[in-house]
Amino acid sequence: MVKSSEIFFLPEDTYGIPFVKNLIKRLKDEGFLSSDISIAKAYKLPGKCNPKLSRIIKAAYDDYDRIIILADAEGSDVTYMKRKLENHVPSPFEHKVRIIILKYCIEEWVCIGLNIRFRHNPIE
Repeated sequence: MVKSSEIFFLPEDTYGIPFVKNLIKRLKDEGFLSSDISIAKAYKLPGKCNPKLSRIIKAAYDDYDRIIILADAEGSDVTYMKRKLENHVPSPFEHKVRIIILKYCIEEWVCIGLNIRFRHNPIE
């Protein structure tokens, strides 16, 4: 019997939580993602360079199979942004943490996914 994977999800954007939950549901429904994967808990990322992130990871470590951080680089260097977040992941917990950095503004994905119209800048 395959054990389900419970994910603790930390998106940078508040609207990222329902958007990614809907995206995962759709990927599971269409057979692109295993039905055993679920976002068990979601919490807004406190910031790219916030020491609170370390405490959140430590608190989630024992209860979840994977901790996923989703942030955007907003056009900046993706590698730099990833390193910035990795600095707040305590070494003993690294193996459960995955950091996904999108090159552009995550709000664009959220707006498109939730059918929210925007003109130039979705953050506005």
